[in-house]
Amino acid sequence: MSHTLHDQLRSTLDALAASEFSLSTPGASLVVQHYGDALRAGITVPMALRKRLHSADLSALRAIADEARRDLDAPPPAVDGFDDPSVELALRARDQLESVLVGLRRIALAHGLASDEFDPIFDLASALEQFDASASKSQSRNHVEQLLAERMSLHASAGWLDRYEHRDVAAPRPEVELDASEFRPTHEQLTQWATRGVGAKQVAAWASRDENTEELRALLEALQAERIPLSLNALRWSRTRADSTTIEWAIRPMTRLAAGTDRPTEPMRSVELGQLGSLRAFGHLLVRSSSTLLRVRAEPNEIRSIQFGDQTLDAPDARGNWSLEVRAPHGPLALIVTDASGQSFCWTLSIGPLNEG
Repeated sequence: MSHTLHDQLRSTLDALAASEFSLSTPGASLVVQHYGDALRAGITVPMALRKRLHSADLSALRAIADEARRDLDAPPPAVDGFDDPSVELALRARDQLESVLVGLRRIALAHGLASDEFDPIFDLASALEQFDASASKSQSRNHVEQLLAERMSLHASAGWLDRYEHRDVAAPRPEVELDASEFRPTHEQLTQWATRGVGAKQVAAWASRDENTEELRALLEALQAERIPLSLNALRWSRTRADSTTIEWAIRPMTRLAAGTDRPTEPMRSVELGQLGSLRAFGHLLVRSSSTLLRVRAEPNEIRSIQFGDQTLDAPDARGNWSLEVRAPHGPLALIVTDASGQSFCWTLSIGPLNEG
């Protein structure tokens, strides 16, 4: 699990334990989702919170299960999830409801009930199975794993993803030329591009008009003011507008001594790069004081080679993932991804020391 998600979940659990929430009010399914997230992640739930959840009466559990079932989206259409943010949102929402189901089952056990002995929980589980039966016809497990991003850390064992097949051959997808005057992205689509890099070609075409450029710049500034990390595509776009080709991150942590010892420890920082250009590939950095590891998840046959600093790979590993590690110093580093057609996409990354002031 990424440290960010881990810390956020722990903080949320602590806040819930100290709050006066009630499982009999609308929106209580979110509380149970956080509980289920913790159970799936192996995180210890505060005793006070666990006791309050386990003391909920069956009428509250019924209402939460019914609310969760109503929140289940329709299965995503047979479109490429990398180009349609609605697909990612539907699948991430489906995974969140899996946590609701896990939480409800644990609470039901505290009442001495197996999940199939309590109709509302059984009905929710059945609805999720029906969702998967439909969605798995158009969505491969490869896609689903990539779209779930950090929530994949909750899948420590076999679960609902087993209902989706790995597909080694990506279906051919025609290239669509978009007219910037006809395409109008929603705020959600722009946010998906800014934070996940999704829809690079569409957003670039739309942002080529001056009035749209200002709107996009304002969105990025607002996200940065809220300390929300931007995707590599968004950073590249903003640097190009500023006549710069280097993306700079002050994220390299320093080696520390373990508390009460003279043994050095090497903290790690995690950076989501998001979608790489318009490729069906997503990148991730793991940064330590002495090294930086690049991991790329891509559709089969999408990438011919990846160069990162002085390291080059011409083929993925047995699971279809690409991993390259460079030793310090950390920048500037060339990240060059060559697709199956021979076209290369290049970013220059400069990874500097973490500013802890």
